[in-house]
Amino acid sequence: MLNFHSLTLSDDDDATDKKTCDECGTVGALHCGVCLEAHYCSYDCQKKAWLAHKQNCKGGQASPIPPPPTDRNMSVKKGIYFDPEAKVAHHKYLRFDKTRKGCDAVDLDSLLAITDKETESSKYEVPMWFDISHDTRFNVALPHTIRILSRDDLNGSYDRVYDSDDYDEAFDTEDNVDDIESSAGYGKENEAIRAISQRPAGYVHHWRGPVLAYAIKDFAVGSQLKKADDMPDDVNEGLIHIMNFVNRIEDPVEMVYCVRINCESDVRDNGRPQFEPILLPAIHAIFQQAPTQVSERIEFPIVAARIPGNIQMVENNSSSATYLYRGCEPDLPNEINEGYGWGCAPETWDNPVGSCIMARKDAKPLLLEHADVMTSYCYDHLGNLFQEQLESQYDEDETKHLDREHVVKEITKDKFEEYFQAWKARQTDPEKQQVVSPYA
Repeated sequence: MLNFHSLTLSDDDDATDKKTCDECGTVGALHCGVCLEAHYCSYDCQKKAWLAHKQNCKGGQASPIPPPPTDRNMSVKKGIYFDPEAKVAHHKYLRFDKTRKGCDAVDLDSLLAITDKETESSKYEVPMWFDISHDTRFNVALPHTIRILSRDDLNGSYDRVYDSDDYDEAFDTEDNVDDIESSAGYGKENEAIRAISQRPAGYVHHWRGPVLAYAIKDFAVGSQLKKADDMPDDVNEGLIHIMNFVNRIEDPVEMVYCVRINCESDVRDNGRPQFEPILLPAIHAIFQQAPTQVSERIEFPIVAARIPGNIQMVENNSSSATYLYRGCEPDLPNEINEGYGWGCAPETWDNPVGSCIMARKDAKPLLLEHADVMTSYCYDHLGNLFQEQLESQYDEDETKHLDREHVVKEITKDKFEEYFQAWKARQTDPEKQQVVSPYA
């Protein structure tokens, strides 16, 4: 039975001094009798909020906050760390390195490492991240986005080795438990997440391994972190939203077929194919992104994101995923800046970017062949069109100058379908020759 602390009436119970209930958002005159900092309108609301509040109540088990590390080349922001061995979440100061492209890059160090080798090198990938910008339980927009980083895909399958080209076989969630639990990133159930979960033990989506949350104040194109923010001094203010998010995940988790686009180094040095099938949960933050400009114009909306940590693990990290972000709106500037440029990817997507994830915005399955065609279309076909238009501007004969509409009219659904059919005709693999249209 949970040991709730007593509720007491505020010293001054005048309506003007009443606080907003931490649980339901209505005005109330009660607060926690131990810490005097958590406010409620009733005992029922305190009971509902206890799983989160006990983490930071002065009479509870909150971990002390260490002083921030000093490094003048990095900013320091406060996050929340869920140690898989601990019973409570606690604040953790995180370092953010300002990259040459003007974006904050979180230094994960070994916080999310799951092997001794990763702990020693601090090099590993974090393919799972979830963004909370709106608390659906309270129906409130948050002052910043809370990003949750996890090594577990909530289904225990991300890091398994797939030998089959058949999606159903490669992603069979009915495989034996030993195979799933031996997956890197699966590991032991996170006790700190379990402490705020209202689900009984044994649910598929109980998080495994370490989990980290931090605040994002501003984004760059492709939902890349641009400017980090501090989580609130009261860990409960962030924890309550994370708890609401965790407890609203349906079981079993809906998984979506996506594609990993591997960079040159992953292909050459690690033996990975250029396009690799992966499964992502439907609640993955990638599906919250805006689709790329080209994909919107051809009516096949796709989203792409860089895999955190990958760029630190590889040497030659250029990727064809960069060209998915070519700008194609006629009023765009010529130069590359923080946003799209005409015919150019934003500066934050200028190579090197490492290996990336590509998905359909509508969360429908993305075929490897469609990812192949899309990257080829953006890199080769559109690259030639933009180059032709640009070079025409230097022709002494102004009648030969091509305007931007010359390019834009080629970026349509019909033109992409033509390109796809021509791509199929060039294939020698009988299976690729039978691939259905992206619009089927």
